[in-house]
Amino acid sequence: MAGDLDEEQARALVQQWLDITPIRDDDAWVIIGVRETDWGWLIGWTNRRAAEASGGPRCWYPGVGPYLVDRRSARVVRCGSGHSVKHQVDLWRRGQLPDYPSPEGRDQLPEPWFDLRPQPGDHYAASRLAMTAELNRELMPGHILHGERAEPLAKCSHCDSVIYELPRERFALVHLTWAHGPAQPAFPQTVVLTSWADALEALGEHSR
Repeated sequence: MAGDLDEEQARALVQQWLDITPIRDDDAWVIIGVRETDWGWLIGWTNRRAAEASGGPRCWYPGVGPYLVDRRSARVVRCGSGHSVKHQVDLWRRGQLPDYPSPEGRDQLPEPWFDLRPQPGDHYAASRLAMTAELNRELMPGHILHGERAEPLAKCSHCDSVIYELPRERFALVHLTWAHGPAQPAFPQTVVLTSWADALEALGEHSR
């Protein structure tokens, strides 16, 4: 996108990401506030039911830091909840917090991995929710991922392995058991990776 953005364009960029972010119970992600800065905008968001105060406590979703949009470059990133917004803005402005890639600019995953990353017009929200629910069901205290927020990115079509994105730019290659009831702490078998490059390498090795 060439030239400086206006607020309407910044909101549209963020809404594109909200529209492809999984959500449950016939709800929707909505923008709830915009704050302009010298470099762009901080755009707050939550689920519609919470914004309308119509659904009670179960409608609140954790970890919803604002989106940041740069007016000159159209760069977009979403803040997490582990640090202050000011700290994350400072990191982003110094190039130490990666931008959100456009859906068109993502790395292609090797066969036989099935891409579950959200993108406009996809129909895999139910699959993403199922992969998240199964992981949470299998994890017990003592497992390396217990208590972590994990978002599924891809599933191997030849087995029950799933790659999840974790906070702080980490990833986990997990072999789900689909057993009845929680697994022992050593299961599901998990490898934590500290960069997307390492995750892609692990996906390639798994495919061989």
